[in-house]
This record gives sequence, structure tokens and C-alpha cells, in this order.
Amino acid sequence: MISNEVKAALDAVHPLLDPHVAGALTRRLDSLDKAPAALGRIEDLYLHCGIVQGAESPSAQRKGLFVFCGDHGVIEEGIAHTTAHSGRRRVRLVLRGGDPVSSLCRRYQIEPVMIDCGLAGGPLSGLERLNAGAAAAANITRLPALMVEDTNAALLAGLNLARHASSRFDCVGLAHIGDGAMTAAAALLCALTGSEAAAACPKTEDQPEAAHHRMVAAVRTAVGRHSAECVNPFGALRCLGGWDISAMTGFLIGAASKRMPVAIDGFVSGVAALAARALAPDSLDAAIFAHESSSPAHELLHDVLQVEACYHLHMHPDSGCAAPMLLHLMETAIHLVNETAQTGSPDTWSAQQ
Repeated sequence: MISNEVKAALDAVHPLLDPHVAGALTRRLDSLDKAPAALGRIEDLYLHCGIVQGAESPSAQRKGLFVFCGDHGVIEEGIAHTTAHSGRRRVRLVLRGGDPVSSLCRRYQIEPVMIDCGLAGGPLSGLERLNAGAAAAANITRLPALMVEDTNAALLAGLNLARHASSRFDCVGLAHIGDGAMTAAAALLCALTGSEAAAACPKTEDQPEAAHHRMVAAVRTAVGRHSAECVNPFGALRCLGGWDISAMTGFLIGAASKRMPVAIDGFVSGVAALAARALAPDSLDAAIFAHESSSPAHELLHDVLQVEACYHLHMHPDSGCAAPMLLHLMETAIHLVNETAQTGSPDTWSAQQ
């Protein structure tokens, strides 16, 4: 079912760890005039950026935030905990510059790139449109999210978008805005890991209990209805993911092939990273996870991926704010290493104590 063009792109992804580069980066950290590991995970971030870029002198000056926008038909099941088309209103707020995401991008000199993958209500000026359809996905409790050709098209669109982005940016963030996407992502998490629906559905503070129960029921129904098709990652992505999550999956795979670090913002983008790993395991090397919300489902996702998020700030699972913050921290980490004095030996600090 995977097209030859997409398969070739998946086959092009290889492990990003170069022992020579990793050794040079580690020696640079060891040469700094400070206590060993004094900067904690800041040092890990510097090392991760350099390994992904394959560079002994990594860079994070040119930064972009790619926000994939799409509404899912599953909101027909009464799973939304906000009013209809809240995603569209938030997209407009971002475009006007009044959203926290917009503020962070201005503050940290990050270029926001808004991608329309099926936002309800028709095209909006300022969005790059990838999906010519009316919605990101059909109602997955009744129908597959996409047809085979649409899934391949979405993956390829994300791949090409990342390839183009790699010529403009040193590192990028990956985020999502849209209604129903968390439900689709939870269903995809269940299908790819065998998790139970109740454990995979994020519970947010503003979500009424009844809406959450309907969300769990919708995920359970969708996963059961499409179980025969979900025996492989492509089938699961086709039946449950939709245009936006499929394009985000392709984007991460494309970024890995171009050695471009990607800050994963939240739950939906994290599930896209899970799908990318299932299709091209080494693509996860390019992902750096920005935050973990207080939702147990978000923790479950990171446990499955065996990753640790950089921030634990109790933000919404898909706030969109964590990726810009992490991109800024990546730039800060590289600046600290470049500006900290070096010693002739990594043992100098110990000798001075």
C-alpha cells in the first residue's frame, strides 16, 4: 500500500549517530572550564543537536516552527470539550500575532509556518495548504480516516516540506492545532502499542468528564472497527491518523533524512513521532521532546518511546508553546558551550577543588 516514492524515502533514513562527531562534541564539553556535567541536560541538548546535524559545531540560529492545522470528523461523537471550530479561531489568533505561540516566536526570533491540512471552514490567508479536501480526516468511528492514495500523498507532502525546510532552518519545531486530533492520536497510540483506550486518551483540566468518557468510547470503537487494517503502521496511520498526523509523520522522516533537529511540541506531534518510528525506526534520532503534560496518557507515550521530555510545566498536552521554548533552549545551549572558557584539560576543575 505504501507508494514506491514514499518507500524510497523511508529506506533513505539511517542512524544519525556518527561516533567521530559524537566524540568531538563530548571532548568539547569536557574541555570547558566548569565542573563536570555542571550544565546538566543543557549539555545533553548540545550533544543531541550536534549528533543530529552531524556537525562538530552545531547551530540553532535559523529556527522555524511548523504548525500543522486540521480538524477531524470524530468530533461528531461529542468528544470536543470546547465550542465548535475552536481550532480555526486559534489559528486566526496565531496569524494575528495574539496567541502565546506568536509571542514566543517573536521573542525568540522563530519563523512560524502555518500548514493547512484540512481546517474546517475553508482556506485562511496566511496558511500553506497541503490538503485539498474539506477535513483532515473522516470520522474514524465509522470510516477510515483516509484512502490509501491520500495517506501516501500526506506522507509525501510532509517529506517534501521537511526537505525544503532543511535549506532554510538549522532546527525546527513541530506542533498542531485543530479539533479532534488528540482523539485520533490516542487511537493511533492504541493501535501501534496495544494500549487500552482509557490509558491513551489525554485528560485536560478544561475537559468535562462526560466529554472525556465519549472520547475514550470513540477511541475504543475506532480501534476495534479498523483492527484488521491496523496490523501494520501504514494501515494504522491510514485508518486513524488523518492528513495532518500523516503529514507530520512524513515531516519528521524527511527531517531525519536531512539531519535537521525537530522539537516535538506535545501529544499529537509525539504520536506522529511514534508513527514515524514505526515506519522508519531511525527517524526518531532527529526528535527532541519538548514537554510532558500532567496527563498520564502523555507520560505513557514517552514511556513507549523511551524518551524524556525537557520541560514538565503542566501545560496543555498540545499548547504549542513548548516547541518554541525548546528551540530557544537549543540555541542557548550552543551559545553557552561556545562562550564558556576552555581549559587545557577536563581535569582542571577537579584539580582546583
